[in-house]
Amino acid sequence: MSYQQHIQNAKALIYGDSSLQAAGVIFRRVKKEAGEVYKDKSLSNTGIIQKQNEIRKQGAVEVAKIIQAAKSEVGKELDAAEKSARAAIDQTAAKPADEVIRDFTERYDTLKTELLVFSDRSTAGKMLDLMRETDDPYLARLILDDLAAIGPALNGHVTDGMLVRAAYDGLRRIAETDSRAQAREALETVERLRNMPPVNSMITLGLTSALGDQYQNILYDYETLLDEAGA
Repeated sequence: MSYQQHIQNAKALIYGDSSLQAAGVIFRRVKKEAGEVYKDKSLSNTGIIQKQNEIRKQGAVEVAKIIQAAKSEVGKELDAAEKSARAAIDQTAAKPADEVIRDFTERYDTLKTELLVFSDRSTAGKMLDLMRETDDPYLARLILDDLAAIGPALNGHVTDGMLVRAAYDGLRRIAETDSRAQAREALETVERLRNMPPVNSMITLGLTSALGDQYQNILYDYETLLDEAGA
């Protein structure tokens, strides 16, 4: 399954109606039971309030379990999406023809030797030209992977450091194929979804009307309530 599909699955869980419907059943039951407490003549006013609070807390615990289960399912989908997206990013770009690689590496290795071994100032300009001319993702990646070695020498011989930076940025854009760019965007989406409540935010309306304001926070912190309840 692709990372796009895993992300869609996570969004369906977050924005869908399944959690809302499950919580709705609890909200309706809590309202009914809390209302029926008033009919119990054996309870004092204090007893009525205490009983209603117990009913609402139990409902809140049940909703917290729904959120916990959704968090687990969303987490599985996002973990799978992240793994798939990172694999896409790490995938090596398709190689150009062997003769293209050979011609390129011969030119690059010669320039690199003159730059690093002989510290030829004019070679720095030629290396920049090569960086600007390279328009193949595979070849661009070859230079980028080696930039830690040649970068200091380039900066040492090129008066305007922005020229080196511009050449570097250009290589990065070339090396970043469409599939890799999409995968990086997917990782940003995954991170954003991780920081969201794992259920439909409309649940907050029921939390307020059926359970009370004190339980609104369980949408973001369900674990505290579950720990307190030993659930």
